Amino acid sequence: LMEKNLRHNLQKQGVEAITSIGNTFNSDFHEAIAGVPVVDVSIKGTVVDEVETGYLYQGKVIRYSKVIIEE
Repeated sequence: LMEKNLRHNLQKQGVEAITSIGNTFNSDFHEAIAGVPVVDVSIKGTVVDEVETGYLYQGKVIRYSKVIIEE
């Protein structure tokens, strides 16, 4: 309940989580901490897993998402 209230109040103030999994790697929002080899070149650079969630405050990054990408 406390976590839900905290997230709700932060969201009202303009803090939002960065969605990463399945999106293309973007160095403006993500920090790649590992890479997984991939056979299909068309999905190269796609985010596979998110280790730490990143956050935006009024559209500006306050913490980058730490992600694992396909390379």
